[in-house]
Amino acid sequence: MTGTLKTTPIGPLIKEAALTPAVPLLDDRQRRYALRALKLPTAHPINELLPPTLRYGDGDAQPGQYSNNNLEWVEPDSDPKSIGQRLAKKLTLGLDIDPSEGCEIARTPKDQVFPGNIVIKPKDIAETEARNIYNAHNAALELVIWSDGSKLDTGGVGAGITWKRDNIWRQKGYPLGSTKEVFDAELYGIRNALDIAIKGGQLLKRSLQLARYPYNRVIVLSDSQAALQRAQNDQLGPGQTLAIEIIAKAQLLRDEGAEVTLQWVPSHIGIEGNERADKIAKEAASKPIPPGVDRYSSFSYIMRQVKAQKRLETRNWLYKVTYKGEIKKRNRAYTLTEPLELEPQVSTVRKPLAKRFYQLKIGHAITASYLHRIKRSNTPRCWWCNTAKQDIDHLLFECRRWSPQRRALYSDLRRLGITTPRMSEERPKNRLFNTPKAIKPILDFLNATNIGQRPKESEEEEENWDRLDRWDLDRLDSEEPGMTS
Repeated sequence: MTGTLKTTPIGPLIKEAALTPAVPLLDDRQRRYALRALKLPTAHPINELLPPTLRYGDGDAQPGQYSNNNLEWVEPDSDPKSIGQRLAKKLTLGLDIDPSEGCEIARTPKDQVFPGNIVIKPKDIAETEARNIYNAHNAALELVIWSDGSKLDTGGVGAGITWKRDNIWRQKGYPLGSTKEVFDAELYGIRNALDIAIKGGQLLKRSLQLARYPYNRVIVLSDSQAALQRAQNDQLGPGQTLAIEIIAKAQLLRDEGAEVTLQWVPSHIGIEGNERADKIAKEAASKPIPPGVDRYSSFSYIMRQVKAQKRLETRNWLYKVTYKGEIKKRNRAYTLTEPLELEPQVSTVRKPLAKRFYQLKIGHAITASYLHRIKRSNTPRCWWCNTAKQDIDHLLFECRRWSPQRRALYSDLRRLGITTPRMSEERPKNRLFNTPKAIKPILDFLNATNIGQRPKESEEEEENWDRLDRWDLDRLDSEEPGMTS
């Protein structure tokens, strides 16, 4: 994938190839399996492997309600024996999940669908309709409610809804704590908007004196396409419980004779209703969660926690392996940086060029000093200029053989606003190779030189790589008949 040498240190190689080390990968697979089991209906035999305290929490448990076997996984120093207990412990260990509050519960789908219209139109059309929604000739018979969800940097999540009644804006915010995601808040907002609609646009319960429902149509506008699509049915997945409640409340309104529409509106473009709902949601997210609100960890929240834990464990492993735990003696040939993914610009170039890029970046490349150290060369002097010891910094920044190409590189760097290397700078190679905007100039520079290669190696190497490319294509062609038979 990277074309690095066989003796390349494992830490930098894993990072540049965007691979996950074995231990973090195994831990992540176990967490994902536990979450997958948790997302199955409670009656499913795989879900039943998990302790009920993981699903429902033990914060409100009565004395004797759960056996010690159901609580074993909660203890930090415990070593559970059953697979369900081990999976529960693995899922919550290290993650910001409160076991006492439980998790989102999956239900067996009943093939329910939303009994109304879910409208997602192109942005320009959706914006026009949202701006003119109160100008319709039958606006008095329509209840329009704007809904939004928000998550703050502090982790707080909230939902907000707003609507007009008697030409006066009404509003309601819902703090949801810190164990939900914006996706959940958007669904909460839609559900609670339908609650307000059932009450006829009143915050209190609708008066029994109303002989019939006062509106012909209820429109809930949300800027989350994901939430609107989730509300279409009761299939398994994140937000299923809220989707079931949304479907049930929409059916109540339909039974009252009202048409129900969930409509997408573009966000943050100055539409008053959407801006008001957004502000209310942010205010709610900053408040503590009140009594009676579900405190469980949603599937979306747990999934984000699982992904974050995988990144953290991978990063910790890379630092430990690359720097050997010695902060003051870090390997100066290579510097770990974010993100932990393949460099997209290098992925599109030819293999010989990508190979040289990665070898030079990692600091483990074909140089005279390296070959001399492993006794494959009689001298460490540069085979291009023969004036100094040939290491990577000499090839990139000093060798006179490549002065014209280096001037072009520095010119490209200055044009992009990147500081050119200086003699007094510590590790200039690491800075340049870890600067995304510098990748293209570096690739152009390497393509114009033979840096990272021995003399007369280029033509032979190109021929070998071309042969390998042809072999791959020939192999695919030869496999096609068998694959289609």
